[in-house]
Amino acid sequence: MAGNSFPITNHPNGFSSVVTILGQPILSVQSNNVWWVDGSTGADGNPGTFQRPFDTLERATDFMAAGDTIMVAAGHTEAISTATYLTFDVANVRVIGMGVGQGRPTFTFDSVAGATINVSANGVTFANCRFMAGLADITAAFTLTTAKSFTLDTCSFGKTSTFVFDYIVDMGTTDNACDGLTIVGCDWYDTSTSNVGFVKLDATTNGVRFLNNFIDLGLVNDVGMGFACATGKYLTDFLAIGNIMRRLITSDTGGGFINSDTTTHTGVLANNYMQVNMAGTPIWIVASSGMSFFENYISGVNGASGFILPARDS
Repeated sequence: MAGNSFPITNHPNGFSSVVTILGQPILSVQSNNVWWVDGSTGADGNPGTFQRPFDTLERATDFMAAGDTIMVAAGHTEAISTATYLTFDVANVRVIGMGVGQGRPTFTFDSVAGATINVSANGVTFANCRFMAGLADITAAFTLTTAKSFTLDTCSFGKTSTFVFDYIVDMGTTDNACDGLTIVGCDWYDTSTSNVGFVKLDATTNGVRFLNNFIDLGLVNDVGMGFACATGKYLTDFLAIGNIMRRLITSDTGGGFINSDTTTHTGVLANNYMQVNMAGTPIWIVASSGMSFFENYISGVNGASGFILPARDS
């Protein structure tokens, strides 16, 4: 209509951040590169576009720049067969899997126990992917070195046959080098007795967020299924909310969620649920850990509902 003064858009200067619908980015409004990976239709000689994707995530890492997004197709499969196959050394890169359930991209760690995904840059995120142990005692799915704000979002961890992960994340040994670790909406199911814990904490770390995860493990004795802390190492400004956890070992006497020898932790555990078959009274962490607790339920008997521990203040 002639003389129509209605604006074409309410955002003539674009958007200040990525726009999402149902958690998926509208990639056309993103200023950084978007690379596509699909093992079924792609080739490593392709340019990595939606129409001509790369064949592997490894190939996409050759092109990634700070702030880029790598989209991995539903049904994609890829083997992680060495300790150096995948390295993320560029900041703020996101790997986002497409699909749901077992149709999400699946990465299998095989050939050597040290097969791992290395992360040595800040702000790296993996979302909506599956990771499977394809060899006995894979040391860790992710090995971090100077990797602040690393995030695992809605990822699943499991095994093929009798193979297991020892840990999901190895934090390295440098204090505060991996501050801001966030693990949200993830699940790990493995009832064998040779896995250890979700996070190997060999360094004092600040700002860890462990939110709405599900863990069901066999687990070795006296190691926390969430965090296995090295001697003298601890968590500060820690937050754990809404996690559901179970372990099957019957002779454990350590902290069911965080195994630690120090009382200098700070943070909050709230609305978590844990069943731990233990030799004595079940505990979340050492009694004088320094943490604050709100409405956490725990049971030391398989098949029984939990009780609030620590007990409510009278």
